[in-house]
Amino acid sequence: MSNQKKPPAMNIYSDTVELLERLKSADLGLVMSAAIKYYLYGEMPENLTEVQDIVFTTVKTDLDRAVQTYAENCRKKQEAANKRWHGD
Repeated sequence: MSNQKKPPAMNIYSDTVELLERLKSADLGLVMSAAIKYYLYGEMPENLTEVQDIVFTTVKTDLDRAVQTYAENCRKKQEAANKRWHGD
């Protein structure tokens, strides 16, 4: 994950939660642990099973999308504040 400013919470979309709910508890724990490490430290998981990797990739896509959206919103708000205080 890039060094972009991240939202204060991990966002996982409801369609991905439905996928996570289908995992066995052990698989869910490994996928979520991998997602947390990816989100906080940018670490890509190693040694996931094929199923775990497929689900992790879906979660990773959600996280990346949320970070991108957050960064864009922060940029727009900063531009609006600068415009308000400093003019065009």
